[in-house]
Amino acid sequence: MRKRFLALMVILSLLVTLATSCGGVSVDTDVAPLKGASSLPEAVVATQKPAAIPEETPAGYELAAATSALALYVTEDGMRIAVLDRNAGRLWTSAVDGTTLSRKPNKLWSANITSPFTFSYQAVDNTKGNTKTGNATNEVTAAKVTRLTDGVSIHYTMRKLRLELTMELRLDGGSLVACIPEDELVEGEKNYFVSIELLPFLGATVDTDEGYYLYPNGPGELYYFKDEALRQNALKTYTIPYYSAQTVNIGAIEQNDEEHTEIQAMLPAYGIKVGDAGLVAMVEDGAPYTALTISPSGVSVTCNRIFNSFVYRKSYGVYGSSVSIAGGSSVFPLAVLLDKERYAGDRVVRYTFLSKDEADYSGMANVVRQRYLDTGLLPSTPVAGVAPTVLDLLGGITEETLFFETYKKLTTFAQSEEIVTDLKTAGVDSLVINLKGWADGGLTASPQKAKAANKLGGYRGLKSLATLCAEQKIPLYLHANYTDIYAGSGSYNLNTDAARDPNNYMYTNGDETHFLQGPHVALHKQSELLAYLQDLPLAGLTFARLGTLVYSDHYNKNPCMADRTAAAWVKMLNTTADAFGSVAVEGGNGYVLTEASLLRDVPEKSVSVLFGDETVPFYHMIVHGSVYYTGTQNNLFYDTKAQTLKMIEYGYLPYYELTYAPSKELRNTAYSTLFSCNYADWRDSIVTTSQVFSGQLAALYGCYMTGHEAVAEDVVCVTYSNGAQVYINYRDTAYEANSVRVEAESYVVVTKGG
Repeated sequence: MRKRFLALMVILSLLVTLATSCGGVSVDTDVAPLKGASSLPEAVVATQKPAAIPEETPAGYELAAATSALALYVTEDGMRIAVLDRNAGRLWTSAVDGTTLSRKPNKLWSANITSPFTFSYQAVDNTKGNTKTGNATNEVTAAKVTRLTDGVSIHYTMRKLRLELTMELRLDGGSLVACIPEDELVEGEKNYFVSIELLPFLGATVDTDEGYYLYPNGPGELYYFKDEALRQNALKTYTIPYYSAQTVNIGAIEQNDEEHTEIQAMLPAYGIKVGDAGLVAMVEDGAPYTALTISPSGVSVTCNRIFNSFVYRKSYGVYGSSVSIAGGSSVFPLAVLLDKERYAGDRVVRYTFLSKDEADYSGMANVVRQRYLDTGLLPSTPVAGVAPTVLDLLGGITEETLFFETYKKLTTFAQSEEIVTDLKTAGVDSLVINLKGWADGGLTASPQKAKAANKLGGYRGLKSLATLCAEQKIPLYLHANYTDIYAGSGSYNLNTDAARDPNNYMYTNGDETHFLQGPHVALHKQSELLAYLQDLPLAGLTFARLGTLVYSDHYNKNPCMADRTAAAWVKMLNTTADAFGSVAVEGGNGYVLTEASLLRDVPEKSVSVLFGDETVPFYHMIVHGSVYYTGTQNNLFYDTKAQTLKMIEYGYLPYYELTYAPSKELRNTAYSTLFSCNYADWRDSIVTTSQVFSGQLAALYGCYMTGHEAVAEDVVCVTYSNGAQVYINYRDTAYEANSVRVEAESYVVVTKGG
């Protein structure tokens, strides 16, 4: 099974632990603070192999380490850090000179902009949720700078607050690796850390600078530096958690399912471009507990800034009985508490510096992709150069009537066989089939004890379909949901299976019909489904939400924090891939990229941000060529021409979600958003679209997407690692330049050499 699927789709690689470590050997842990370049031992300089001693040391700084690409400088008191990008000729500093700002900052912000870190904290005995903020400039009472073989370690003591932390800074070729080691945080005597912002002003800019910030809003989004008067909307700081919101809200999850209003930051990376220089920052340890903050100039201080915030604790309310007020009922928190146990682990960020033609979002994507390939976060072998058409076939669903629920049959296994045979006969040679609602109870059924629905053909009918697909070399997946528990779906014990908040209350929605399953339970129960399916020639399972949702389960008998939840999801994917040969997943969070053969529902739009200027395929440029992915269902397009061109631009596979039954059968169900889904209505579209994507475009799916740029208004050029270029013209008139002509609302593939 494994060989059959890999020959068609993708070769999976094993999950490899990130190579980055913040450990290291000190040259001398008792050495005095740095005293200039001359105090560096010869062994340190030799290890780094600099092309030459860096240019003149910036005033007030001392050389800490150097490579052929970078030089790291630190002030004697350890309160300012600077990195010289020798290729770009730019000095990146951790502090902002207040005299360069258009408005003089107040006393607090004058301290903030010169701090190598800021933080929030709370008193150990606080029950009111009063979190305070601090900065290094005002609070650090002592800083010990220690030389390392490739950088420095700076230990900061905040005596009044009884807090201490260490920041390690190391050079690795063209990168600065910054780490806050877990084992050197000191707290708990008087205060707890709530969050720490690392180098919050590295890459700060003013409105007159030329460039932009790149941040992972869905595909990726750019914020161009510009005068406040030119911004269309009010000023606001955005905090974007990587992977998932830090606090679980099932109501928000349900709303996002329908409206897609939540920002999806699928990869923990961002970029900065200033003139001909740039950097890309990648969180390499601690991403589930990290959020990205973007603040435009004018919010508190007149400089733009983008940085990571490491979350160590969350506050939560403890609630008592409801209180009757004026005939109504209200619930008040008895206290607001802070997690006593901090979210453990080192926090590591790698800053890679770019110059000239590489200092743009394409160059940033190339750096991230290569780093992920080098560390095993992306498969080392590209996918096959084919473009399969992905079909979701919806088997059954429940419908609520006045007094009870009824099961509605939409696509039997025999009808699925009919669809597969019909499309193969019509010339659709490359297909991927995913069955949804295939089990008793339909789409919301419990997956771990699920049995193939008798009304759809039972186990025998499912085996017949799987056998047909195997003979036709068509990967067949079964959809499974191990995160959501729906009331009445069976096979659950809420007391032991539901995930819980810090109060030990179950995560649920307003009417208590929707819960989340504990990750430890999902791991345990997955084996039952695999045992039931083990004799079927399947390609694998498609897991709902595992690539979009990470949460902490505070169940006191088996707690599972967010990092362990992500690890549990990876283990589930790995177990399935071992059993069947491959696995598919909804969403594309970074932790699933090594195991998944197919990513589902990868967004092609950025969620509205007040200061966002342009959506770019940053995410797609990183993963394309390493894994297949789908976006919006073709049968739900509102503008077929424009959205098909967007598929080509972003590298999506054709994707349809269909039923054998007429579309009207879904009107009174929870799946009414699938308003046009009848196979007979979409059959010709599938055949035509498959022909388009199996032509010149097919070979590009096994290539990396190395360049993306707007060559004219509404005209885009995408470059691939094999030298091919695809020009996409969204205009209603033809585009012609440099011997390339693209007709209106069309595209052209230009192979290497013309």
